[in-house]
Amino acid sequence: TKDEAVRERTFLSNLFRYMPLGYVRMSIVCDEKDNPYGYYVTDANSIFADFLGKPASTFIGKTASSFSREAAPRLEYLLDIVNTGTHKEMDMCFELTNKHCHVVIYSPEKNEVVALFLDTTDSVQTHLALDHSEKLFKNIFANIPAGVEIYDTNGILVDINNKNMEIFGIRDKADVIGINLFENPNLSPQLIERIREQDVVDFRLDYEFGSIEGYYPSDRRNKINLYTKVSKIYDSKGYFTGYALINIDSSERI
Repeated sequence: TKDEAVRERTFLSNLFRYMPLGYVRMSIVCDEKDNPYGYYVTDANSIFADFLGKPASTFIGKTASSFSREAAPRLEYLLDIVNTGTHKEMDMCFELTNKHCHVVIYSPEKNEVVALFLDTTDSVQTHLALDHSEKLFKNIFANIPAGVEIYDTNGILVDINNKNMEIFGIRDKADVIGINLFENPNLSPQLIERIREQDVVDFRLDYEFGSIEGYYPSDRRNKINLYTKVSKIYDSKGYFTGYALINIDSSERI
């Protein structure tokens, strides 16, 4: 009944006024032939006003076209929810405040739409920062003028950079991914033990390409004077996750 609908609106308004969610209720506006042509805001809480970056007085009781440039395309979106009786979810960013939200929209009754906004700004910014950090690391990894090798905890090679391929005469990364660090013929048993036991190991050696036949294919011959630094890798919780090797061919300097 009409009274029940009013009570429901009042209940929702009071409920979301104190919950940590943005809340806005909208009504579809129809012409005399019952054709929808717009919508206006009937209720909203202070959290939504903060997301929008405008005081509630500028949008409550007013048509969406008066305060939003995206009112027309959003009308079709809202009508689809009203007509199908389903809810929809989306992610959006408010232009004025740069607040990111996950939005759930549903229709509690004919020509009425409710949208709930969960603030996801911190997680989005964290994701963007991590994405930037990862891209920066990949760029440094690919272009640093020193050979870099990454191994897992068992000593299995999982990645190398371009300079490392150049140093060791490797044509295709796929030719070496999966080899075992501890099976390299150029590493003595004593050196392997140091790498396993110590967090950081650095050493020089004459790297003999004649001894690696069958270990991995290389275009290089003879030997190079190699300076290598090995560091164990730990995650943020202190768990050992693998080894990182930095290689410098110092043959010309020697």
